[in-house]
Amino acid sequence: MDSEIKTPARGRILFDGSRVATPGPELFDAGHWPGRQVLQGGRGQVYFVDCAEQAWVIKPYLRGGFVRRFIERSYLFLGYEKTRMFREYRLLRYLTSRNVPVPHPVAAWVSRSGLRYEGAIIIERFEGVHALSEILLERQLAASEWRAVGCCIGRLHDEHINHKDLNASNILVNEASVFIIDFDRCALQRLGAPFYRRANLRRLRGSLMRVAGAGGKFSAEDWDAFMRGYASNGKDLHR
Repeated sequence: MDSEIKTPARGRILFDGSRVATPGPELFDAGHWPGRQVLQGGRGQVYFVDCAEQAWVIKPYLRGGFVRRFIERSYLFLGYEKTRMFREYRLLRYLTSRNVPVPHPVAAWVSRSGLRYEGAIIIERFEGVHALSEILLERQLAASEWRAVGCCIGRLHDEHINHKDLNASNILVNEASVFIIDFDRCALQRLGAPFYRRANLRRLRGSLMRVAGAGGKFSAEDWDAFMRGYASNGKDLHR
């Protein structure tokens, strides 16, 4: 059950009470976890930590692009529900309730300073998975595996989700399952579905082509198998 608490400083934490009890800002501080593993994420570092029997990922929010030269980690505050941390938490909560294969959200922290805010999110960590981009550098996927990846993306689009950074690094695969991660700036969006679905797929294919350019194993036949899996989920891109 989701709960929300105020922090001693100006800020709030949204959390799943079944996964963590009365969290404080220190939970999101990498220095609080001496056994942490540090991984380089898309815009900076993320942290793998273990809490009791749970495996977590701590992701601080950092800006990208040109603006990062001037402002690295703060954003304009327009209300807690409009913060990137709370929005990602709420979206993951919705998707897990719909049995879409995404990580469960654990907690999201927002710290305010005047009209600016910053923060982090903690999510479930999948074990025994590898990014699709990494796998393709090692081996070729079977047609059945590509269909499974396509079906997973189709399932996401069934829920009217516009994943604005759908790429080969944000798809995780193991022997039995496919998962999708990184929902920052993503949204539940019913209007314009044919347009953003095509844009998502173009972005993914471009990412796969870049992997192929770096020596990865991806071909036109692989994309055809992917699209068969995607279409099997009831998609009609021209609808």
